[in-house]
Parts: sequence; structure tokens; C-alpha cells
Amino acid sequence: MIADRLTVARKSMPYKQKDIANKLGISNTHLSSLEKGRCQPSKQLLKAYCATFNINEEWLINGKGEMFKRTYEATDASNALTELERLLDLKEKGGITDNEFVLLKDNLLAPLKASKVP
Repeated sequence: MIADRLTVARKSMPYKQKDIANKLGISNTHLSSLEKGRCQPSKQLLKAYCATFNINEEWLINGKGEMFKRTYEATDASNALTELERLLDLKEKGGITDNEFVLLKDNLLAPLKASKVP
């Protein structure tokens, strides 16, 4: 039930109910009503909740998947840069072709591009 997952999500974050309500632009009373199942959240509010707190929308609505969306941190970008430098070196030494380099580079950077917030 969405109400239960809203409560679970809140309790897994370092915010109080009033903090979450403030960030979403709703009253604490309204958020409490949502968490108790007294009313249903609008699609717009669900999207805002997920975007604001990095919650997986599929989990919040249907209970499927992980609660939080995977995010790529600075270490992921640093690791990708190191690997990209290794690929470039390999290409310059003739170990891979230009086309292979482009394919490998695109595959390496795809998760980082996907993690950007529009």
C-alpha cells in the first residue's frame, strides 16, 4: 500500500515528517493523512516525492524494486575516468580500433549519463 511505503521511506531518511512536508510544499497534516491512508496522493505529488528524495517511483507505487534509485557518486566518475584513460592509451598503442574505442567509451559512460537529473 502506498501509505505504508510513504511511512517506510520517511523513516529510512534523516528527515522528520514536517521536514518532508515542507520540502514537498504540503502541510504536515496532509502528509500524515497520506501516510495513514486517509487520502491518496496525486500523481504530481508522487513524482515530486520521488524526485526530491531519490525514491524509485515503481517501488513507491507498486512495491517493486529497490526503495532508492541508484546514484553514481564521485568515485564512480573517477573510476570511469581512469578506465577511459586506459582505453585511450590502448587505442593510441593500436590495441583497439577507433570504432572499438567509441563503443567501449559509450558503454563506460552510459551509466553516468543516465544518472544525471534532467
